[in-house]
Amino acid sequence: MGYIIIMVTVLVFAVFVIRHSRQFFQQLARQRIGYCLLVEKYQHDSQYYLVFQQGEQEWRVTCPLEVYLKLQPPTRGELVLSKGEFYTFEE
Repeated sequence: MGYIIIMVTVLVFAVFVIRHSRQFFQQLARQRIGYCLLVEKYQHDSQYYLVFQQGEQEWRVTCPLEVYLKLQPPTRGELVLSKGEFYTFEE
């Protein structure tokens, strides 16, 4: 009986560690650009683009239609990219 409890405990612990390590590495893949200014938005070939500036740097990223329609330049907020693609922009 004691072996079963130990095996179940180890199994639950392993699942917990795997789940949280995946979440940790996904967060590492996200690049928090910081506080940016949305300066332009445009559409090209059914793709929606947003142009952000932070000082001298500029980012052009594709975004979902819902975000494209919601945001109006000029808008300031925090930009987060995931693997070089748009993840979130919070005003």
